[in-house]
Amino acid sequence: MKLSQLLSSLAIALLFPYIRVGLTKPVSSSNSGIETSSSIEEPQRDIRQLSLPVTTIQQFDILLEELQPQPGGEPIDFDDPRYAELLDHLRDGSYIGPNQTTSASGTVELNSIPGSSEVRNKNRVGIIYYYGPKCEASNASPSRPDAREFLNIVRKTWATNHCDQDNPYGSRCRTLGKHKGVRFGICGETSDWSIRCEWLFPMWEVLVNQCGNSDGTKVGGQYKTAYKNIYPDSQRWMVNLRVQIF
Repeated sequence: MKLSQLLSSLAIALLFPYIRVGLTKPVSSSNSGIETSSSIEEPQRDIRQLSLPVTTIQQFDILLEELQPQPGGEPIDFDDPRYAELLDHLRDGSYIGPNQTTSASGTVELNSIPGSSEVRNKNRVGIIYYYGPKCEASNASPSRPDAREFLNIVRKTWATNHCDQDNPYGSRCRTLGKHKGVRFGICGETSDWSIRCEWLFPMWEVLVNQCGNSDGTKVGGQYKTAYKNIYPDSQRWMVNLRVQIF
């Protein structure tokens, strides 16, 4: 075999794994500390081990997508009868969403939340500041058990980065969802779809645990917070917010 043919065969052998699967060699960048890659990502496999029929799981996945907060969307009504069966299976654990990453169990005490924490959302890095709750419960406030139940439900459903305040008018408040007379909302400055819903869960839990009325049966109030975007450098901004139960 000629030397040129030998070198050609060797080059093909070295490139064969990438040619065979249609991938490019990963390229990473460490300038920002955030890894990037030019590789084509394969679709994520569904690793849920559920005993429900496949068609039921597929139907629940579609309904779960409808329950996600969306930019400019109306408050999500969890009391809609179409969601009743889905919520029953979420409560008893026989169904979990494909993107569920946050456990509904456990509690967060006020003194266990740090003054701030770094958070990441896709290619953005930011800081959440926890300033503390302002309790406003009265006899007209929603039921504490219902508020706790609603919090457990949204922990198992909301998995998007669309929990921003998007109402620039009037009250500058947005109601994200409602269930059994309980409303979860957010007020303050508007932002461009950077606030992940899961970042708000600990603050709602503080309100449920700490902000009861005189006999402890009702709950209501707001938690003062802020989000500061620190990466990319060209998009440095900060929004002051209030997370609400009312």
